[in-house]
Amino acid sequence: MAPLVRLLQFPAVNGFLIAAAASLALMLVAPEATAPSPLLIWLKIYALGGPSALGSIGTALWLSRDE
Repeated sequence: MAPLVRLLQFPAVNGFLIAAAASLALMLVAPEATAPSPLLIWLKIYALGGPSALGSIGTALWLSRDE
């Protein structure tokens, strides 16, 4: 079970962190689109990070299959 958790955890964290960095960069480029509320900033990061993490997990599972 440990290899499966490791296989799912690392791509999810990496995908989320890359998307979070991209989200923060987008907020720095267009500061008028970002409200000053910390909750709204977190929701924007999570809205981009969640699907990216799932896509990263799917890619990792697809590339690691044994044939």
